Amino acid sequence: MMLTLDAVDRHADPADTRTPADNEQRLLDLEQRFESFRRRIERRVGMLAQQVRSLRRDVDRRGGETA
Repeated sequence: MMLTLDAVDRHADPADTRTPADNEQRLLDLEQRFESFRRRIERRVGMLAQQVRSLRRDVDRRGGETA
């Protein structure tokens, strides 16, 4: 997902006097943060999926035994 300068401007303080170069740098910083969060979420989802698979195997091994 690519952010646009319009998206950055909508969230900026109107009193701010950012230059186009400042906006470009801010856009790059926001894109990097977004990618970092996305990677962290993907890793966490992968870990949770592995835990679910492991729990399902445990349930299958028990053959539906009640605890």
